[in-house]
Amino acid sequence: MNRTDRLDRLWRSTRKHYARLRAEVLSLTVGRPEARTQRVPLLAIDGINYFANFTRAFYLSGALGCRSRNGKQISSGHPSVRSLRDAMTVAIQASARNNARWLPLTGPIERRLEPPWHDPNVLIKSAEAAKLSNYNDVLSAFSPFPKCIPDWACVRNFFAHRNADTYAAAMTVLAQNGLMSGRRISDLLLQPALGAARPLLWEWCAEIELRCEYLCS
Repeated sequence: MNRTDRLDRLWRSTRKHYARLRAEVLSLTVGRPEARTQRVPLLAIDGINYFANFTRAFYLSGALGCRSRNGKQISSGHPSVRSLRDAMTVAIQASARNNARWLPLTGPIERRLEPPWHDPNVLIKSAEAAKLSNYNDVLSAFSPFPKCIPDWACVRNFFAHRNADTYAAAMTVLAQNGLMSGRRISDLLLQPALGAARPLLWEWCAEIELRCEYLCS
């Protein structure tokens, strides 16, 4: 997902992606167990990774100048931000300070040096450091802080690494959402959380989609 000069393009792509994820989640609730075992981990990884790509593209779009869906001009007030590299350097210095010392003086910046974009705090700190004109909107988008994002990242870590520690952390998160152990994590994600009507993974998609819509508006 790349930087854009119009956030309506970013929003259309994001809405389409999460609508597809939500539809597949619902289909899996009545699908074959084999399909759930295969597809749910992929959806869980894809959904949080897409959000990371969204926040990265959103930040770079604002730093280099763009228009919101409502036509509001967004720009950076930081005097040194004139290119994508400048904007990324500011983000790394604000949100991944330990990596800043490894930044090359010229040329492209390796993706491994970038901050973890799925964490809303990265976008908040980067937007503040770059003096984005919509910084207050970024703050509002994550107030109150959406617990579903660190929860989702925790579950994603289990599917990516599958060890005892990531399993225990994921099960703790699911228990906090009212989903008890005794079933596979992929099955639990297709169950409604306490007080909800839709599967937990569906609700996570919808929650992130709403935050993205607000940011682009």
